[in-house]
Amino acid sequence: MTAQGGRSFVGAFGLVLCVMAGLFVFDVFLAKVEREETGSRAAQLAGAGARLLAAGDGPGAVKKLEEAVAEERTNREYRRRLAEAQLAAGRAGDAAGELESLLQGDSMDGMANLLLGRVLVRQGRLEEGISYFHRAVYGRWGKDAAAKRLAARFELIELLAGTGMKADLLAELLAVQDQVSSVEERLRLGGLFLAADAPGRALELYRGILRDDPENLEAREGWGKAEFARGNYRVAARELRAVVEQGRTGPGVAQMLATLDALFAEDPTVRGLGPEEKLRRSRAVLEQTAKAVGGCAAEGALLQDAAQRVSGRVPAGRQLAAAEGDLDLAERLWQTAKRDCHPVPGVDAPLGIILGRLAQ
Repeated sequence: MTAQGGRSFVGAFGLVLCVMAGLFVFDVFLAKVEREETGSRAAQLAGAGARLLAAGDGPGAVKKLEEAVAEERTNREYRRRLAEAQLAAGRAGDAAGELESLLQGDSMDGMANLLLGRVLVRQGRLEEGISYFHRAVYGRWGKDAAAKRLAARFELIELLAGTGMKADLLAELLAVQDQVSSVEERLRLGGLFLAADAPGRALELYRGILRDDPENLEAREGWGKAEFARGNYRVAARELRAVVEQGRTGPGVAQMLATLDALFAEDPTVRGLGPEEKLRRSRAVLEQTAKAVGGCAAEGALLQDAAQRVSGRVPAGRQLAAAEGDLDLAERLWQTAKRDCHPVPGVDAPLGIILGRLAQ
C-alpha cells in the first residue's frame, strides 16, 4: 500500500469513527430527551393522582398513579402513593402487595412500613400492623426524618389509644415525652397519659404548662381530670369548677362534676359526719350494693344479712358501729361478687368509687 493510500485509509477510518461517535452522542441525547419526557409525563400523572387523593377520589387517584408507575416503575415515591390511593379506594390487598414489593427492595423504607401498617390494621391484623408502625418509627425517611418519625410514632400512639392497649400506649408515650415542647403537644400528651391510666404523668405536664401560663384553662381542666383519676376528689372538683366558671366546658367535665357532687353527698367514709348521717349513707351503700349483685346466686346468705341490716332499727348509741358493719358487709358482697359472678355486676359512680375506697 502506498503512503497516499495509507493516508486515505486512515482518513476514511477516522471519518467512520467520527460518524459513529456522532451517532452515539445523538442516541444518548435522544434517550435523555425520552427519559425527560417520560419523567415529565409520570410527574404530571403522579401530581394529578395526588390531587385526586387529597380530594377524596381514591379510584381516580389509583388510575392516574397506575399510569405514572407504568411510565416510571423504578420511582418508589410513585409506588408508595399508588399504595396509599389503593388503600383509600378500598383495595387493601392490592396496596399490601405493592408495599410488600417495595419493602423487599428496601425493608427500612419508613413510609412504606407506615402504609403497610395502616393496611394491616384496616384488614383487622392489628398486631402485625403495630409491628410495621414500629418499623416505620425506626425506618429511613430522608428529608425531615426526625419530624416524620415523630409523626409516625404519634399515629401509632393514637392507634393504641383507640384499641385500649394501655400498657403498650404508656410505653410509647414514655418514649416520646422528651421530644415534645410546644404547649399544644404537651396538652395532647397529657390527655394520652390519662387514657393510658397514668394520671401522675399527665399531672406533671399540666402543672408544667400552668407554671408558664397560669391562665391556660385546658391545662387546668386536665389537672382536674388527673386529680379525679388519682382519687383526689376535692382538688378535682375545685379545678373543674374553676374552668367551668370561666366558660370552658370540655368533654366529660359536666358528668365528672355530677359524679363528684353525688359522691360528696353519698360517701359515708368522709370525715366529720355525725353518727346518724354516717349510718344513713352506709345503709344506702349497702342497699345499692345488694341490688347490684342481687342476680348472683353465690350471694344468697350475704344478701339476706344485708336485707336484715337495711331494715333493722339501730339505737342511737350504736349507730357508728352499725355503719361500720354495713360498710364491711357491702365490701364483702362486692368482693364475693367480683370473685364468683360471671359477668361481674356493673355499678355506676359514685357507688363504684365508694366500693373502691372500702377495698383499700
